[in-house]
Amino acid sequence: MKVEKDHGNVLADIPSQIPQELEQVFLENDNVLIKRIVSKGQKSPASEWYEQSDNEWVLVLQGEAILEFENGEDLHMQQGAFCFIPAQQKHRVKWTAEDEVTIWLAIHFTVQDQNLNRDKEEQQ
Repeated sequence: MKVEKDHGNVLADIPSQIPQELEQVFLENDNVLIKRIVSKGQKSPASEWYEQSDNEWVLVLQGEAILEFENGEDLHMQQGAFCFIPAQQKHRVKWTAEDEVTIWLAIHFTVQDQNLNRDKEEQQ
């Protein structure tokens, strides 16, 4: 297991200039990846989609953003909002605030229990 920091403050050490999205891994092993993402106006290219082999649970700790899903759904996320993204679900960051920093906590985890994805589909 790789642990970058064993303690700290996820809202600390944010640079004043953020010309590109920043990622900091806090913990990583074969089954889970926990990282902080810092955005300020960055977004995914219009022609590109994330399509990950792992599930992702993401939380906006500060700021706001819009996630776009391949099915046309937009999810406006503000401070405190979270979202579960099942493995293989195409999505991208459509927008992040340009006038403030958006801080995400992203947890990627392996697909060990297909019931998680099935439960999500049943809720829709």
